[in-house]
Amino acid sequence: MVRVPSDSMTPELPPLPVMERCLARLRMRRRLFRLFLLLGLSTSVLLLLLPLREQTRLRRDYVSAMTHMEEGRWTQAASLFENLGDYEDSPALLRTCLTRQGLVCMQEEKWEEAEEIFRSIIPWPSARRLAEDALYHRALEKLKTSSADDVLLMLSSASLSPEAMELARRLWYAKGEHALQAGNSAEAASAFEKAVPFSDASARASSLLLDQGLSMFRSGQIHEGAERIRKARELGTPSLGERECLDTGRLLLEAGKPGDAAEVLELAGSLGNAPLLLSRARYQQGEALLERGLDEEAATAFLASSWMDAGTRVLKIYYEKGLRLMEEGQPEKALRFFRQAGTYPGAREQYQETLRTLGDPLP
Repeated sequence: MVRVPSDSMTPELPPLPVMERCLARLRMRRRLFRLFLLLGLSTSVLLLLLPLREQTRLRRDYVSAMTHMEEGRWTQAASLFENLGDYEDSPALLRTCLTRQGLVCMQEEKWEEAEEIFRSIIPWPSARRLAEDALYHRALEKLKTSSADDVLLMLSSASLSPEAMELARRLWYAKGEHALQAGNSAEAASAFEKAVPFSDASARASSLLLDQGLSMFRSGQIHEGAERIRKARELGTPSLGERECLDTGRLLLEAGKPGDAAEVLELAGSLGNAPLLLSRARYQQGEALLERGLDEEAATAFLASSWMDAGTRVLKIYYEKGLRLMEEGQPEKALRFFRQAGTYPGAREQYQETLRTLGDPLP
């Protein structure tokens, strides 16, 4: 027998409007789920397709660049290879195209444009040499309408090929001759020096520098004159001007200028009694420095001299320097000078006494 539930046991259903709203929300959620699923699938497909499209574009541009290259359109090919970046062998092909483009510019005598192209691909093999060659032809072209100074300025701003260097030297030599004719020996010497080894530029620069040095000696510019003579010897003969330096050094020594005399006599080498006069000049220089209280400089001068008691004078300077340092309460520094004073009377005893003061064992 089936038992029919009473009304009190039947579950109460929600009102109809509430159920409709729940069903509507459920349907909306299903539609949103399908929409998000579709969007996800579309995005995945797009992400897969984008690289393929980019690869297709790169391949198309690469083939186009190769076609331009094979047909000799170097500018168009270079532009495409540059945009391709590191795709396959594009960097190497770009440099090849630029090299060809530069060579075309040289054939058309567009030297400046060719040089700029070649310098943009250095250190690609032969690029530097080609750039230098373009610069040389550019200089020759500029020389037709511009001054030598303008051309030299242009050549000074870059590395040069052997031909361009030879051209620069030739121009410097011509500039030196022009300066010499105008009476400007200093400018002429500088120009001839830059022209070395062209023609006799070395000898002419050396001669002019020697004359300048001796002239400076006469005007009292001893150090500057000595520098000029040293430079003249680098370009010419090592013994250049020795007689003039000996005579000038002797005069300076007699005039009571031992420091200047020593600098000049050093340039006299072993000519005549130059070594003896130099030793005497260094000794007198040491005495003059001592009078001015420049002990260490004086010691250096005496060390360079074998005149009279120069060696003893050096030891005395070290000994007295050590005593002054002891009075100033600097035994560590004094110890070094007592040791350098060596056999000077009292130096050994002071050295040992200083050691005891410092608490060190005697050697």
